Amino acid sequence: MATKTLVALCLVLNACASVNARAPLEDVGRLATERNIKKVHWRGASEADAAVDRHVRGLLGSRLTADEAVEVALFNNRNLQATYEELGIAQAELVSAGLLPNPVLDVETRLFKAGGGFGAEFGVVQNFVDAFFIPLRTKVAEAGLEAAKLRVTGEVMELSGQVRAAFYSLQAAEQTLAMRRQVRTATESAYTLTRRLRAAGNVTELDLANEQALYEQSKLDVRASELSALRARERLNSLMGLWGDQTKWTAEPMLPPLPEDEDALSEGLERRAVEKSLELAAARKGVERAGMSLGLARPFGVFPGAELGVSGEREPEGSWGFGPALAIPLPFFNQGQPAIASARAAFRSAAERYTALAVTLRAQ
Repeated sequence: MATKTLVALCLVLNACASVNARAPLEDVGRLATERNIKKVHWRGASEADAAVDRHVRGLLGSRLTADEAVEVALFNNRNLQATYEELGIAQAELVSAGLLPNPVLDVETRLFKAGGGFGAEFGVVQNFVDAFFIPLRTKVAEAGLEAAKLRVTGEVMELSGQVRAAFYSLQAAEQTLAMRRQVRTATESAYTLTRRLRAAGNVTELDLANEQALYEQSKLDVRASELSALRARERLNSLMGLWGDQTKWTAEPMLPPLPEDEDALSEGLERRAVEKSLELAAARKGVERAGMSLGLARPFGVFPGAELGVSGEREPEGSWGFGPALAIPLPFFNQGQPAIASARAAFRSAAERYTALAVTLRAQ
C-alpha cells in the first residue's frame, strides 16, 4: 500500500513538473486580437507550420496589401519567432518555482582493518526552508510570465507597425518612381522637339541646352527613385522574413486615402497611449516582480540552505542505526545583507525605469 502511494505521489509531482511552453501564446494572441492583429503563430515543426507556409505562399502569389504584409511578417519574421521563446523560458521558471528542490542523498563507506568489517553512513536531506517560500516564489514567477506576455505582445505590435510603415514607404517610392518616369518621357519628348526646332533655326542654342539639362536631370531623378524603391522593398523583405523566390511578390500600387477627420484621431492620444502601452504594462509587472523578490530575499537570505532529513549508519558488526538529520548554515559571515541590498536596488531601479518610461511615452 505504501509503495502504491509513493508511486502515485511521484506521478503527481511529475505531472506538475511538465512544461507547456506554448500555453502563454494564447494570451498573447488574445492581447494582439484586442489590438486588431488577426493571428500569431509560433513555429515548432508541426502540421500547422505547413498550413501557415501554404497560406503565406498564397498571399505572396497575389498583390499584397498592407494588412497582408503584416500577416506575412507575423508568420515569417524569425526575430519575432525567437522572441516567442521568452514565453517558454518564463513558463519553465513558473513551473520550477512551484517545485520542491530535489532531496540530496549522501553516502559514505568505511573499511576497518580490525575484524575485516566495513561501516557505512548515509543521509537523505531536503531543503525544508525553501518549501515555505514556494507560494511567494510562484507569485514572482507569475509576474515574470505576465511581463513576458506583455513584452512579446509589444514586439508583435512593434513589428506590425514597422511593416505597415515600410509597406506605405514602398508604395510612396513606387508612385514617385512612376511619376518621375512620366516626367522623363515628357522631358525627352520636349528635348527631341527642341533639337528639331534648333535644326530649323527657330530656337536658340540656350533653349536647347535648357531642355537637355531638364532631360538629363529627369534621368538622374529616375535613377534615384529606383534606388529608393529598391531600398524600401528590401527593407520590407527583411521585416517579412523573405528570401529567394519569395521576394518576387508585388504590392498594391496606390497609397490608401488620408483619414477624413485627423482631429478625431488625435483627440485624447496622450491618455490612450499611456493606458494602452504594453511596454508600460510590462514595466509595471517588472516593478511588482522586483518588489516580491525583495520580500523573498529578506527572510530567505539568512538561512537559504537549511536542510532536514534522515540519516543512517551501519556499524562494522552489522547493526544499523537511524535518526533525524538537520543541516543549518551558520550566518557568521553572510547574514543575507548582500542579497537584500541587491533585491532592494533592483526594486528601486525597476520603479525608476517605470516612471521614466511613462514620461518618455507621454512625450512621444
